[in-house]
Amino acid sequence: MRILIVEDNSYARLTLKVAIEKMGHTIVGEACDFGEAIEKVNNIEYDLMLLDILIPGGNGLDVIRHITGTNKKVIAITAVYQDEIDKELMRLGVKGIVRKPFSYDDLKDAIKKCCDE
Repeated sequence: MRILIVEDNSYARLTLKVAIEKMGHTIVGEACDFGEAIEKVNNIEYDLMLLDILIPGGNGLDVIRHITGTNKKVIAITAVYQDEIDKELMRLGVKGIVRKPFSYDDLKDAIKKCCDE
């Protein structure tokens, strides 16, 4: 699976990269802020985006809204625990929510579930 990572924290981004590569998936791009995220989703072919909800310059919800109507899958990566945000993520079609700090198994399970759909 071709995966795009949108995460502003360099340590979290590295952790995601290592885990994704260990699972055998391909990282096709990375972004660390809203502007880069929009540029990447417009110009890179990917199957799944791992998207931090709180990113500099905007927010992950707006990135999701930007790709609404495409067949792109999104898993939200967030430390935010708010029912309203979770409901909005699901309404926008997010395939899963992985909470920070996440384990390898949490991420693997979310990606597997997304792949199975």
